[in-house]
This record gives sequence, structure tokens and C-alpha cells, in this order.
Amino acid sequence: MDRRALRLLAVVLAIAALSTLAAHADAVAPSPGGIITIPVGLNPDGIGLNPQTNQVYVANLGDNTVSVIDGATNQVVSTIGVGSGPAGVGVNPSTDRIFITNYFGGNVSVIKGSRRAVVATVAVGVNPYGAWSNSVTRHTYVTNYGSNTVSVIDENSKGTIATIPVGLNPIGVVADPHINRVYVANFGSNTVSVIDGATNQVIATIPTGSAPQGIAANTRSGRIYVTNNFSNTLSVIDETTNRVRATVRGLSSPIGVGVNPRTGRVYVANYASNTVSKIDGDTNTILESFPVGTNPRWVVVNPETNRVYVTNSGDNTVSVI
Repeated sequence: MDRRALRLLAVVLAIAALSTLAAHADAVAPSPGGIITIPVGLNPDGIGLNPQTNQVYVANLGDNTVSVIDGATNQVVSTIGVGSGPAGVGVNPSTDRIFITNYFGGNVSVIKGSRRAVVATVAVGVNPYGAWSNSVTRHTYVTNYGSNTVSVIDENSKGTIATIPVGLNPIGVVADPHINRVYVANFGSNTVSVIDGATNQVIATIPTGSAPQGIAANTRSGRIYVTNNFSNTLSVIDETTNRVRATVRGLSSPIGVGVNPRTGRVYVANYASNTVSKIDGDTNTILESFPVGTNPRWVVVNPETNRVYVTNSGDNTVSVI
């Protein structure tokens, strides 16, 4: 592994080795800024949601579980055991299936949301990290950090149908189902790989900032947002040209990013400053920043409720903005 790969792996291992004390209490009262804090499992990492059921799924890297949060009550309503080192979450709202990448297990746990139980386990590549589900094609894309590939899981066959070589140490992944394109943030090579979902071939490679991690899509505007952890920036990619059209500066070790396509607002988790920045998607400027928990990592936005959920790996909580 190169220096960047070793650094990220060290972070993952350090998080997994944190204190095993966790608070499984009710959500605390909102802060003066209106932010709610929800205790979850140990070292929460990836997060996803089903807007149709208003259920939020949190991958707890430190205790091999997934916390299920009811978005209406902001309460943890279930805790589901999964594989070793759950890191990423992909959700197919139309089938109510949730795909959890198990970083240390080399596989994906498939949860049926209505049953709140694992219904299948699918083998993928080495150190799977990110996941994203295309509800139109029913294909789930899994980034394999350790083998520099993306695994394509077919939801109908419940197996891997393709393995696609991408850049070094892929982490974040997102797709635009309208054009059937998949975008992968390659942490180790400072690029985004663009995959044609019909052929499972890489059709473009886009240079970004240093150490891209999180990635999100606004399918209404045709823009892809990529956090660059080492350069403290956000790259804004135009889907039409496959080029970076703008760079947002002033972030602080950004990791996760989420978009509300209805408002055009973009939300970025700043790991080093314990904040989330809200960005205007039209002007690419930071509007304000919200204090959240310790070491925020990943972000998801529910456009139906206009709520933003952030995993705080340092204090075992989820912040709701």
C-alpha cells in the first residue's frame, strides 16, 4: 500500500479500537441550534436511508451492528447484527433492501427493511467500503478499497455479476439512474472513475483534489460532488462534460457529502472541525456551518423531510440537522 492507503487503514483500525462503552439511550433534546443527537452503536461510519419508509440505517464499525432509526421519532428502533467491520450503506427504496459492506469480512450483508433482519450475504472484493444501489436497474455497486475494484451485485440473483477495475483505494460511490452512470471516488489516485452502468466499463477518469472520499449526486442539476480530504476542498463535476467545473474551499478534512436535490443544498461533514457545512449548489459557496458530534464522517439527506443525518464516529452518535 502507498502512504495514503496506509493512513486511511490506520484511521479505520484506530476507530475500531476505541472504547467499547456506548450509550444506548433515547435521543437527547435538540440543542439551541435545533440539532438532535441520537446515541447509536460503536464508531458509526456509513449511513443510508429509505425515504419511503423514513428509516435510517447506520453501520457501526466498532461492534458489527446496524442501528435502525425511525425518522419520525428520532429513536433507535432496532439493532441488527451483520458482518465484520460494517462501513458502508446502500439502500434500494423500491425493494426495501439495505446493503451493508463489511470491511474486514470481504462481503456484503443484505437486510430486508421490513423484517429488520439479514436475508443474504454476498462475497465481494477486499475491504469493501462504499455502497450505492440503483433502484431502476436493481444493481448495487460496492467499492473494494483493498483490491481497487467495484463489485456489481444483482439484486435479483443475489450475487456478484461483474468486477470492475477502477483507481487506487476506491471509497465513495454514487450513481445517476437517469443516465445509468456510476461515479467512484478513488482515494489513492486523486480521481473519480465514471462507469457506464449498461456495459460495466470505465468510460472516463476525472482528476480531483487530494484524497477524494465522499461523493454525492444532484440528478436534477447534473452535478457530482466529491470531498477531497487532504486538500480540504469539494470538487463539483459536470456530468455532461465529465470535468470539474468548480472547487469549494474552506472545508476541514471533509469526508461525507449529501445533497438535497429539491433545494440544491449540499452538506459536507468536516471531520477535523466537528461541523457540517451547508453549501449553495448554485453559487458553490458555503452558507453556514453547524456544530455536530465528534469526528463526523458520513452524511445522508432525506429530501422528503429536509433532514440531514451525520454519523459522529468519535462519540457514537448521529446528529440530525
